[in-house]
Amino acid sequence: GYSIDKRGVLWSYGICLLPLGRVVDVRDPTSCLTPQPVPLPEPVVDVVSSIDTIYALLADGSVWSWGANAGGKLGVPSSAPSVLPIKISGLSRVTMIASNLAGGAAVTADGLIATWGVSALSPPPPAPFARKDLWTPHAVGMVPGGAARLLVGGFDAYAVIDGAGHAWYWISNAEGQRGTG
Repeated sequence: GYSIDKRGVLWSYGICLLPLGRVVDVRDPTSCLTPQPVPLPEPVVDVVSSIDTIYALLADGSVWSWGANAGGKLGVPSSAPSVLPIKISGLSRVTMIASNLAGGAAVTADGLIATWGVSALSPPPPAPFARKDLWTPHAVGMVPGGAARLLVGGFDAYAVIDGAGHAWYWISNAEGQRGTG
């Protein structure tokens, strides 16, 4: 698990799947029970995770990732996984982050929505869904009115709530999730 303390330090604890570069004995289940600080350069304001990748939003508006990297889940131009945080380039002034099963998403201060990873999602209907593995963040649209209240991720979807309270979604339609027939 992960938690953020009042100083903005991100702490990692629990199962030793991603030991953050520290030496652990994976045969000893107690070796990761002591919380360890995650090495990040700025205070952390939010953290989200997928099944095997973690994203941290820092106070300066940058986004950092670590973990598995199948299909670009880390948001960096490399296929290698990372046990240490890597800054995702091409993102700045980020105010919200989310993750789904296979990637990440961010909303910037000016309302730009960017996604990356396996099946990074295309814009809402009626635009067609197209599977893509995006190794770096790509813009998928703007929050209407430029203001976002909430960004969330699900199994294969993202949704944003705009300043007027309307929900906008980006989702696969492989099984009719869009409700468009």
